[in-house]
Amino acid sequence: MIVLPTASADWIVSCTSVNMLATSPIYTKFWPYVYTRIDNLNYPTNSSVSFIDDPTLLFCVNQPAWASFTAVDPDGDSIVYSFDSLLVDTVICPPSPYISTFNYSYPLTSSTTYFIDSNAGWIHFNPVFLEVGSICIKASEYRAQTLINETTYMLNMSTTFGCVISNLSDNHNNNELVVFYDLNRDVIQLHAEQFSGSAFLYIYDNMGRLVTSDNWENIQNDKDIALPMISSGMYFISATIKQINSKELIKTSRFIKR
Repeated sequence: MIVLPTASADWIVSCTSVNMLATSPIYTKFWPYVYTRIDNLNYPTNSSVSFIDDPTLLFCVNQPAWASFTAVDPDGDSIVYSFDSLLVDTVICPPSPYISTFNYSYPLTSSTTYFIDSNAGWIHFNPVFLEVGSICIKASEYRAQTLINETTYMLNMSTTFGCVISNLSDNHNNNELVVFYDLNRDVIQLHAEQFSGSAFLYIYDNMGRLVTSDNWENIQNDKDIALPMISSGMYFISATIKQINSKELIKTSRFIKR
């Protein structure tokens, strides 16, 4: 609990922690880094947004890559997402652009222009080199078309060779479907399960509305689902798997359509 000593329109509250890429003392002080502006003068009861997804830190070279920075606002205000300059937490106020000779200052090199969905908060790019970089996403909070708060999320990014799926979370587990979005064919591919059975598939948008459903007759074979009827955005997929032994298992995942 932090009690602010006075009313002001430009309080800045920040938080930083260490991740797996920040092994050197040089980096441990600023990645990942989240900061938000607090205006307790004009909006004394406003809440900042909260990012709901764990960050994706590792991406695949020469594979379409995406990451979700979706946030929620307890007050129901509108959220607009955008890229922003990297900041440091060593400057008390205000934050300043981060200047360094290290390549942590820049996003990963992409063969296409970085894309951000301003309404849904996901980004898309195509990494082409083995490298380390950083990125900053800003969630701007609007009420009655007036900007009342900004929250930014900064983190390290890294690439690796020898993989084909760029959107798997670091804590991938047995209850997750392995899903890959093929940008060229506009389909999602569900990778085969290790056990026998069939499944019924449901796809929901980020508002929880059912978009489409499909059958997966043999879960030991890959399954393609065409997406021409679905607009760009983040979606969730749920599979009710009926195994040969009649036991049912529910697996879920998410994907982003460009």
